[in-house]
Amino acid sequence: MGRKRSTQIEDTRSTTKPALTITSTEEAIEALNTQIKHFLTDQLRKHKDRDKLKADLLGKQRLPKGLLLNIDQLCGKTAPWFAPNYHKRFHFLDTWRGYINHHYDELAAMIPAPTASSSKTTSPSQPTKPTQKEEIRVAHKSLRQILLPAINESPEALSNVLSTIKDARIAVTKYSRDMFTLLHTSVLKYATNPNADWYTSATSYPPLLSATWIKSRTGSFPLSHRPQAALATTCLEYSISNIYSSHFGHTRESTKTSHPNWSHLAVDWSFDPPSKLMTSNVRSVYHNKLDTSFKNILAGKSFVKMTRYLVRLLLRLWLAPTREQRHTNMKKSFAKKKRDNACALHDDPAKKMKALYCNTRNALRRKAKEMSKKRSRGALNERQQAGLDRRMSNLQEKMDFYKKERKQIISSKHSSSVEAQSSTDVSIATDADAVALSDDLDSNGRNVEDHEEPSEADVSARRMRSLQGITMKLLFSESDVTLQDTSLKKHTQKLQLIDKEVRAMKLVFNTLKPYIPCENAPKCHRLNIILFGNEVLRVAGYDKFTMEACPSVSAGTTYSLSLDAPSVHELLGKHINVKEKGIGSAAQARHQKNDVFACLFNMDKVEQICSKNGIQFIHHIDIHGSGDVSLRGTTMKPRQKSVYEERKLRGMGKTAPGSVPVQESIDELDLCIKNLEKERDVQSKSARIATASLSDLGKNMKDKLTRGYGDERFKQERHDDVKAERILKEQKREAIKAKHDILDKLAEKRKMKYLHQKEQSDKSAAKKPA
Repeated sequence: MGRKRSTQIEDTRSTTKPALTITSTEEAIEALNTQIKHFLTDQLRKHKDRDKLKADLLGKQRLPKGLLLNIDQLCGKTAPWFAPNYHKRFHFLDTWRGYINHHYDELAAMIPAPTASSSKTTSPSQPTKPTQKEEIRVAHKSLRQILLPAINESPEALSNVLSTIKDARIAVTKYSRDMFTLLHTSVLKYATNPNADWYTSATSYPPLLSATWIKSRTGSFPLSHRPQAALATTCLEYSISNIYSSHFGHTRESTKTSHPNWSHLAVDWSFDPPSKLMTSNVRSVYHNKLDTSFKNILAGKSFVKMTRYLVRLLLRLWLAPTREQRHTNMKKSFAKKKRDNACALHDDPAKKMKALYCNTRNALRRKAKEMSKKRSRGALNERQQAGLDRRMSNLQEKMDFYKKERKQIISSKHSSSVEAQSSTDVSIATDADAVALSDDLDSNGRNVEDHEEPSEADVSARRMRSLQGITMKLLFSESDVTLQDTSLKKHTQKLQLIDKEVRAMKLVFNTLKPYIPCENAPKCHRLNIILFGNEVLRVAGYDKFTMEACPSVSAGTTYSLSLDAPSVHELLGKHINVKEKGIGSAAQARHQKNDVFACLFNMDKVEQICSKNGIQFIHHIDIHGSGDVSLRGTTMKPRQKSVYEERKLRGMGKTAPGSVPVQESIDELDLCIKNLEKERDVQSKSARIATASLSDLGKNMKDKLTRGYGDERFKQERHDDVKAERILKEQKREAIKAKHDILDKLAEKRKMKYLHQKEQSDKSAAKKPA
């Protein structure tokens, strides 16, 4: 934007005097101290453990979110304004720590600690029962259906909102892809070579393991780079918060200066910066998602599971190579058999005929539905009726033809297989062993080389499990990088290890121990064992056991826009009337979430949808590419509805609030109750009959399953039984539903009769003389 154009825009803005004016460094420090004071006051009112709170605040590596943004808003400036102008004049974190060291105790003495209970009794306080909340779930609805009627009725407003949402979905998809690429590259750089001489290193990535190493088992792992024990600070501890500022933000150089190790993970990024629609609050939503996924990967038990996989695989390669080779050959034979079966099914003429039959049947159903729809509207003349009849008869003839051809193919296959089996020479079976010896096959036709018996040199599976458990315990308990004989003897006193087992356990321990982080090490050190283990598992053929070392962009989140109250204010504030609600900034939007969403959505309908799905709306939505909206909320367990108050009112002769006055006489009610009882008995009998029929049909189907559905007749019977079972289940369901409806009506009529009799008895009692 040019200077002339920006001057014109500034001239058209409001001339309201800002609440804060900063013209010097001293005023900037004072403004930051004021925001720190407000933050500390808020935290002291929430936390009881003051010492722990002070230690946590002093240990922060970044200012809390919102402090600098509040200063920008008080000064009437567009964020970011305070940080780019004053981050070189004084250090924000030094100011933060200095204010806490000098004024924390004073503020803690002035502000009382929060109390658990305000009761004046001396009895021990009972812990309050927590609110029964479950996990966050979603309710789906169309975007157009939950928008405000004023926006739906205005074509211009609707077009502006939908076009902004569409552009934002494209922008966030590109931004998520770029952030994932940057994070994944940083993870690979950190895990493969975290040294300072990254750019001068000859090998930037570890060489992949070759399949020949698995076969030779020389004992040397070709992975060159291992985590350095002397690395005190970690590069990925604050990676998510620094990725954006290091590549796209205005404070790139200051970020690298504040975090020296980050310069070793710098990525040459030549792509376009994010769109202007990616405002700070919209970015924060996706940063939080990425940060949460990354922390879940690091904080979970994935590295322990990967270590267990590696120990089990490496011990098996060393101590039971014959069993491992047999298992590998078995997997290959099963995969080949599966591919052959798939090809046979694809080339099966009977299967092709079935596909043609199904396609023709679906076309016939569509034509029948089309004809019934036109007939109900009265838009079907004689010529159209005749054309549809001809088309449907043609489709019916094709269906009969395909069905007949399929039956003929199946019967011919069955007869040919029976003839081939009957014409088998019995003498060949007697000489099977002799033929198998000459062809390297056993009597069952299996390859002797692929299915040899376990070698005596292989360690049994039970002993392998014991060795695996001891190796795992040594890896996580021993501090030395090399396994000592004393430690090994201490943990294996009852096993009496042989020399081969000792060598294998030492080699596995000495190889994997550098990848195991110590107890107090940063969690990001766990990435090394995950990446190393993935390569080993892929080479050994266990691809499905590999794990993610970095969060990925799922297909469901592509072209999906996640919004909370501040992001709605920043992204759509120009098209909705948020200023009429008194919401002038994103900071205010955080405290008035419902008002922000009420400017765009019909909150009555939103709450109705959420309550219908059993959730409580938490003011967070996901707008998908199909125009569908996911309303996020926490599930609440509904309270049990009690009828005690209503029964108590009946006993006192009062009518429950909201009850309908009786309009029918007692005789009419008696007749209605009698008819409803008859209908109830009829539906109960229908439900019993359907249940008995289902039971008999299930027993019959079970008996047929024991005999098997070998030929075409049994297959047709199986189809008919499944169809009959579905019909009976539907009849039972409808009968039970009708019975419940009748019971509800019966209860209502009996209630009305009781109220009528109670009213008459009260009137007769009032007429009697005292």
